[in-house]
Amino acid sequence: MTKNLELAEIFRHLADLLAYQGENPFKIRAYRRAAGALEGLEEDVEALAAEGRLEEVPGIGKAIAGKIREYLHTRRMRKYEEALRGVPRGVAELLKLPGLGPKTVARMVDMGVADPEALRRALAEGRSVPGLSKGRLEEVKNFLGL
Repeated sequence: MTKNLELAEIFRHLADLLAYQGENPFKIRAYRRAAGALEGLEEDVEALAAEGRLEEVPGIGKAIAGKIREYLHTRRMRKYEEALRGVPRGVAELLKLPGLGPKTVARMVDMGVADPEALRRALAEGRSVPGLSKGRLEEVKNFLGL
Protein backbone atom coordinates (compact mmCIF):
# COMPACT_ATOMS: atom_id res chain seq x y z
CA MET A 1 0.00 0.00 0.00
CA THR A 2 1.37 3.40 -0.91
CA LYS A 3 1.78 6.10 1.72
CA ASN A 4 -0.96 8.06 -0.05
CA LEU A 5 -3.45 5.22 0.44
CA GLU A 6 -2.18 4.43 3.92
CA LEU A 7 -2.75 8.01 5.04
CA ALA A 8 -6.12 8.16 3.26
CA GLU A 9 -7.23 5.10 5.22
CA ILE A 10 -6.05 6.66 8.50
CA PHE A 11 -7.87 9.94 7.84
CA ARG A 12 -11.06 8.12 6.82
CA HIS A 13 -10.94 5.97 9.97
CA LEU A 14 -10.17 9.06 12.06
CA ALA A 15 -13.26 10.77 10.61
CA ASP A 16 -15.41 7.74 11.44
CA LEU A 17 -14.04 7.55 15.00
CA LEU A 18 -14.72 11.24 15.57
CA ALA A 19 -18.21 10.96 14.05
CA TYR A 20 -18.98 8.04 16.36
CA GLN A 21 -17.88 10.22 19.28
CA GLY A 22 -20.11 13.08 18.11
CA GLU A 23 -17.25 15.46 17.35
CA ASN A 24 -17.34 18.64 15.26
CA PRO A 25 -18.84 17.83 11.83
CA PHE A 26 -16.59 20.39 10.11
CA LYS A 27 -13.46 18.61 11.33
CA ILE A 28 -14.92 15.27 10.32
CA ARG A 29 -15.65 16.61 6.84
CA ALA A 30 -12.11 18.01 6.59
CA TYR A 31 -10.60 14.60 7.40
CA ARG A 32 -12.85 12.90 4.83
CA ARG A 33 -11.88 15.52 2.24
CA ALA A 34 -8.20 14.92 3.02
CA ALA A 35 -8.70 11.16 2.63
CA GLY A 36 -10.27 11.67 -0.79
CA ALA A 37 -7.53 14.07 -1.83
CA LEU A 38 -4.82 11.60 -0.83
CA GLU A 39 -6.55 8.72 -2.64
CA GLY A 40 -6.76 10.71 -5.85
CA LEU A 41 -3.29 12.19 -5.57
CA GLU A 42 -1.01 11.17 -8.42
CA GLU A 43 2.12 12.53 -6.77
CA ASP A 44 3.77 10.76 -3.87
CA VAL A 45 2.77 12.38 -0.56
CA GLU A 46 6.29 11.86 0.83
CA ALA A 47 7.79 13.81 -2.07
CA LEU A 48 5.27 16.61 -1.61
CA ALA A 49 6.07 16.77 2.10
CA ALA A 50 9.81 16.86 1.42
CA GLU A 51 9.28 19.72 -1.03
CA GLY A 52 6.99 21.60 1.39
CA ARG A 53 4.06 21.42 -1.06
CA LEU A 54 1.42 19.51 0.92
CA GLU A 55 -0.80 22.56 1.34
CA GLU A 56 -0.93 22.99 -2.44
CA VAL A 57 -3.14 19.90 -2.60
CA PRO A 58 -6.85 20.86 -2.56
CA GLY A 59 -8.36 19.47 0.65
CA ILE A 60 -5.13 19.61 2.64
CA GLY A 61 -4.71 22.65 4.85
CA LYS A 62 -2.09 23.61 7.38
CA ALA A 63 -3.40 21.43 10.25
CA ILE A 64 -3.81 18.31 8.13
CA ALA A 65 -0.44 18.88 6.45
CA GLY A 66 1.06 18.93 9.95
CA LYS A 67 -0.58 15.60 10.77
CA ILE A 68 0.73 14.11 7.53
CA ARG A 69 4.27 15.29 8.29
CA GLU A 70 3.98 13.94 11.83
CA TYR A 71 2.97 10.53 10.48
CA LEU A 72 5.66 10.47 7.82
CA HIS A 73 8.35 11.30 10.39
CA THR A 74 7.16 9.16 13.32
CA ARG A 75 4.76 6.58 11.79
CA ARG A 76 2.27 7.85 14.39
CA MET A 77 -0.44 10.48 14.47
CA ARG A 78 -1.41 11.75 17.92
CA LYS A 79 -4.91 12.83 16.88
CA TYR A 80 -5.63 9.37 15.47
CA GLU A 81 -4.29 7.66 18.59
CA GLU A 82 -6.43 9.92 20.80
CA ALA A 83 -9.51 9.10 18.75
CA LEU A 84 -8.77 5.37 19.02
CA ARG A 85 -8.52 5.69 22.81
CA GLY A 86 -11.91 7.41 22.83
CA VAL A 87 -13.87 4.33 21.72
CA PRO A 88 -13.87 0.67 22.74
CA ARG A 89 -11.49 -1.44 20.67
CA GLY A 90 -14.31 -3.49 19.14
CA VAL A 91 -16.06 -0.35 17.94
CA ALA A 92 -12.85 0.89 16.30
CA GLU A 93 -12.55 -2.47 14.53
CA LEU A 94 -16.19 -2.38 13.37
CA LEU A 95 -15.64 1.08 11.91
CA LYS A 96 -12.92 -0.37 9.67
CA LEU A 97 -15.29 -2.87 8.06
CA PRO A 98 -16.58 -1.97 4.58
CA GLY A 99 -20.12 -0.68 4.52
CA LEU A 100 -20.30 0.16 8.23
CA GLY A 101 -20.40 3.82 9.14
CA PRO A 102 -20.56 5.50 12.55
CA LYS A 103 -24.38 5.61 12.72
CA THR A 104 -24.77 1.96 11.77
CA VAL A 105 -22.10 0.92 14.27
CA ALA A 106 -23.81 2.95 17.01
CA ARG A 107 -27.11 1.14 16.32
CA MET A 108 -25.31 -2.20 16.34
CA VAL A 109 -23.66 -1.44 19.68
CA ASP A 110 -27.07 -0.50 21.11
CA MET A 111 -28.28 -3.96 20.02
CA GLY A 112 -25.34 -5.71 21.72
CA VAL A 113 -23.10 -6.15 18.66
CA ALA A 114 -19.96 -4.36 19.84
CA ASP A 115 -17.12 -6.02 17.92
CA PRO A 116 -16.47 -7.94 14.68
CA GLU A 117 -16.73 -11.33 16.39
CA ALA A 118 -20.16 -10.46 17.83
CA LEU A 119 -21.20 -9.32 14.35
CA ARG A 120 -19.94 -12.57 12.84
CA ARG A 121 -21.95 -14.58 15.40
CA ALA A 122 -25.10 -12.49 14.84
CA LEU A 123 -24.89 -12.94 11.08
CA ALA A 124 -24.10 -16.67 11.35
CA GLU A 125 -27.18 -17.07 13.57
CA GLY A 126 -29.30 -15.25 10.97
CA ARG A 127 -30.06 -12.29 13.23
CA SER A 128 -30.81 -9.00 11.52
CA VAL A 129 -28.36 -6.15 11.89
CA PRO A 130 -29.91 -2.69 12.14
CA GLY A 131 -29.02 -0.19 9.46
CA LEU A 132 -27.71 -2.67 6.89
CA SER A 133 -29.34 -2.90 3.49
CA LYS A 134 -29.36 -6.27 1.74
CA GLY A 135 -26.41 -5.24 -0.46
CA ARG A 136 -24.35 -3.94 2.44
CA LEU A 137 -25.19 -7.02 4.46
CA GLU A 138 -23.78 -9.24 1.69
CA GLU A 139 -20.66 -7.08 1.47
CA VAL A 140 -20.07 -7.40 5.23
CA LYS A 141 -20.76 -11.15 5.16
CA ASN A 142 -18.26 -11.65 2.34
CA PHE A 143 -15.66 -9.58 4.17
CA LEU A 144 -16.17 -11.67 7.33
CA GLY A 145 -16.01 -14.91 5.34
CA LEU A 146 -19.63 -15.95 5.88
